[in-house]
Amino acid sequence: MSWLNSGRTVQFKIEPVIPGVIAVSVHDGPSSQVTVSVPLFPATGWIEDQRARLDEVRRLFSG
Repeated sequence: MSWLNSGRTVQFKIEPVIPGVIAVSVHDGPSSQVTVSVPLFPATGWIEDQRARLDEVRRLFSG
């Protein structure tokens, strides 16, 4: 998932790396060209809980 991926602003990205680990990155492309990435090790079940919440939101907004 990327946010503010317009090429003119700082980009924020969240992506799975390996099972149970996600990477959060911030890239300052327009200015400094610096990228900072941090691996996160969420608690057991956290990723599945977030996916279930997203599914519920999608269900509610789809009608």
